[in-house]
Amino acid sequence: MNELNRITTQYIEDEDRIRIIGDVGDHQTVTLWLTQRLLLRAVATICKFMEGSTASTDIASHFKQSFAQQTAKALLQPQAAVQVKNADKQWLITTVDINFHHANTTFIFKGLRTDHQVALTLNDCALRQWLAIIFEQTCKANWPVSVWPDWVAESSSQTRSDATVLH
Repeated sequence: MNELNRITTQYIEDEDRIRIIGDVGDHQTVTLWLTQRLLLRAVATICKFMEGSTASTDIASHFKQSFAQQTAKALLQPQAAVQVKNADKQWLITTVDINFHHANTTFIFKGLRTDHQVALTLNDCALRQWLAIIFEQTCKANWPVSVWPDWVAESSSQTRSDATVLH
């Protein structure tokens, strides 16, 4: 199974889907399409896990999560977008397996075919950065934000002063 080294996540209005372009090494890329339904289910699972990992009161947990989210977003650096290099390597994600480890979270994105499968492993900071990017793309798409916890929405309300795309 290929591992994604870097990704670019964007909402594509014509498709009404999130597009993830991933670098799999050797100058190869894969394009994954993520539906609103599957994205919102994954976000709910991720956020529930993150909130459950704190053994604090609700208010303390909220502030801890909010601070961690704001810190991760502040550390997000502009990078060049991953460019599609082989347009024929793309598929619709039908299943996302999420494996939570001590310091990392691994996503296995699967399509209908057995060869349509890639993994993405993110440490806690990168996961929070990706959550911020996905939240911003969800807002851009005018998709429901009700599954998103306040600590993600609050950190994203602090918009960047430039128009830099973050990946």
